[in-house]
Amino acid sequence: MSKFLHLGMDLESVVSLATRAPAAILGLQDRVGTLRPGAEGDVCLCKLEQGAFTLYDCAGQREVAAQKLVVLQVVKGGQLVGMGPHIA
Repeated sequence: MSKFLHLGMDLESVVSLATRAPAAILGLQDRVGTLRPGAEGDVCLCKLEQGAFTLYDCAGQREVAAQKLVVLQVVKGGQLVGMGPHIA
């Protein structure tokens, strides 16, 4: 997600590409990738940090990004399953 932000996508589009789009491709848009009543209740709470962050592409090329998303908490099926940047 941080790489897409670095490429110039807005945060709302990045979140959609990481949530709604995969759910729709898998035909699960009513169960996951949404916070509608009756959905699974999966949430990833992130913080957008500013600074200088090194990102690598699949060829090992390095880029320095001005911002990145850091995972703070993960909720799966309505239950807290992880906390802190070590789960990212």
